[in-house]
Amino acid sequence: MIRSHSSQRRKIVGVIVALVTAGVVLSWGISGKNPENVQARGMHMSVRPVGVVSSDSWQRIADVLIDVDATQEQRVDAVRSLFERRNEVGESLRSAVDAAIRDRDLKKSKDILYPKGTEARKLVDGLDAVRRQVVTDIIPEITKSGGRGLVPPQSSSAPSFNASKIISQLQEYQADPNKLKQDAQVEAKNNIRRTPTGLEMPTYSVLVQGDDYEIREYEPYTIAATPMTSSSDVGMSVAKSGNAFNTLAGYIFGNNQEKQAMSMTAPVEMTVGDKGASDMAFVLPSNFSDSSPAPMADDDITIKKVPGQILAVREFPGFATDMEIQRQKDFLLSSVSKDNDFVAPDQSSFRVLQWNPPYTLPWLRRNEICTKVLRVAEISETTEPDFEPEE
Repeated sequence: MIRSHSSQRRKIVGVIVALVTAGVVLSWGISGKNPENVQARGMHMSVRPVGVVSSDSWQRIADVLIDVDATQEQRVDAVRSLFERRNEVGESLRSAVDAAIRDRDLKKSKDILYPKGTEARKLVDGLDAVRRQVVTDIIPEITKSGGRGLVPPQSSSAPSFNASKIISQLQEYQADPNKLKQDAQVEAKNNIRRTPTGLEMPTYSVLVQGDDYEIREYEPYTIAATPMTSSSDVGMSVAKSGNAFNTLAGYIFGNNQEKQAMSMTAPVEMTVGDKGASDMAFVLPSNFSDSSPAPMADDDITIKKVPGQILAVREFPGFATDMEIQRQKDFLLSSVSKDNDFVAPDQSSFRVLQWNPPYTLPWLRRNEICTKVLRVAEISETTEPDFEPEE
């Protein structure tokens, strides 16, 4: 009981520190601004339930300050608007601290300060997810394996890279130094983006935008896939998929029969069944969709065309550990079961989509769990008799 109270007090203190820090950051962001020089924006937050963010809330405005792609002018406008609404910001901070101390309701406190739908909330949820994954998933796995999970698996052969492609790229940068600067900026920003830019991705449209999932309709695309069957590749946790990734990266970067280098794409796909991951796949650039380079004979790579399909998708941050994937599968199936228009026919087959380069900060990573769904109306049509029953 003493430990429980001590743990609760630590959580409350942690939330208070976070809230005070947020207040200091906002105060710092608007300090030194003369109210007389601040242009009025005429933005007022409408009354809304706790935890639901409106398009004109001060939290939405504050998101601009942590947006890596925001311009300096946009940030200045955000600071002006926050200063104008400083009383509203202060009231939110006081309400959040009050919820944490008086009510000991940490969720309510977080909902007040970081409503769902804001970038700040995604950041906070990402930090919470990583902390949970490290404590409940990763540390026990490393302890059980004697620390072997800390060492990335060694591939039997290093991926072969296309030297001529590298030389050509260097010559291009030498001819246009500005392009080198632009590419470097894009890569640097991709480290802190949930969804990287500059990469080709499968085309899809969102049919349903739920609270915690999406229904997407994908156009056809082509993948290069390789099995994850070695002892070092089975499972998703702690760098266990290195061999499969190296094999596919080598193929993409020119280790194929045509020595053809291709552009990197996103996301990396992994098929997950009841026994864990079965294969990993890279999406091929669309210009190689119909004429893909043949893999090397020694590489177990298969080129597959993925047909157009409808997927139910749930996003989650942090590490794609085995236990996290199972949690997200359960959440996704629960959401789909409440959807009256779509149904998941196969509840044992899933794909994990990982969008970020490996050096992206874990709490900023965009992972997704998805499964194929069908329209309920179409299923009903196929089950109806195509003749009039006899009387």
